[in-house]
Amino acid sequence: MDHVSVVLLLAWVSALVSVSLAYVIAGRFWVVEHCLNFQLNGKEKSVSGVYGEAFLISFIIGLLWIIDRVTNETSLLGLVSDYPVIVFTVSALVIIVILLRGIRTAFSEQTSQGDHAISSHQLALCYTVYTVFSSVIFLAAAAIIVLLFGEFNADGKAFLDGREAILQSLSNMGHLSAEETVRQIDLAYTDVHRTLSRGEDQLTPIFIAAGAAFLLNFFILSTPLKSVFREDAVMVTLILNVLAIIGVTLAAFFMFSGGYSQLVENALDGAWQARPAMETAYWEVTARYNDILQALEERRSFLSFLTGVSNEWGGVAAALGVLQWVSMSMINKEN
Repeated sequence: MDHVSVVLLLAWVSALVSVSLAYVIAGRFWVVEHCLNFQLNGKEKSVSGVYGEAFLISFIIGLLWIIDRVTNETSLLGLVSDYPVIVFTVSALVIIVILLRGIRTAFSEQTSQGDHAISSHQLALCYTVYTVFSSVIFLAAAAIIVLLFGEFNADGKAFLDGREAILQSLSNMGHLSAEETVRQIDLAYTDVHRTLSRGEDQLTPIFIAAGAAFLLNFFILSTPLKSVFREDAVMVTLILNVLAIIGVTLAAFFMFSGGYSQLVENALDGAWQARPAMETAYWEVTARYNDILQALEERRSFLSFLTGVSNEWGGVAAALGVLQWVSMSMINKEN
């Protein structure tokens, strides 16, 4: 097991121990306030909300582990080794803010639920222990965002570098014969295809995160997990859902308009410059030349771009988005 997996496992275990101890300290007060309500054989049942929170931390830590694996240019280990002071400072500030907010909440909120009551000092101790759980969730979510941004930025730079190399190869064909020109264009087209595929893969981590946001929102709003969390926590999942949609839309827009379409257009312009040389070329050469032009023409449309990025994880994210929309529509009709 690698170092990142060990650290994430320890963080997951620490969070589980933290939330379990918090529920023990709070006693029936939190069990009643944050219980999982569901129906079984037509009867109302409820269990401790600690199971719902355990699901939440497992989901987020698992997502962070996946994102760390699918990002090629950024990693948790690299993030900590490159920016140790920033990581430590931000982590410390997050822990302090969450701890102070929890203590403030303990002395300001109602400390009784029906026949179950708890002292403010006991509730403050409960939130103090719970700080570990909340901090792990917040820092894991922040790490996911940083990794996604870093990977998108690094892939974007690599895409632009690849584009410049392709355009350079297409600009040096004036002295070549028709056969050599088509061979050069063919090699450039292979590079174009590989570069465009890498550009489409640039969105994979973002699609994974968006799909996870849709799935998490579905679980929290459409299952008994909703009763575990406060209204502000439920609102956070809705905000994350909106941010996921905006993030995917903006990433796809900048990817297509900022590099993808320009590469195809520039490659087409470079290939068209060889058109006069094809007048006297053998038919096999002109046939291959026309095939390349047609393939590039097909790649220039936005629909072709959407088709490319919708494979695999893009399709999964879209399916989860539809699942969430259907479930939310059914809930709204029932209400």
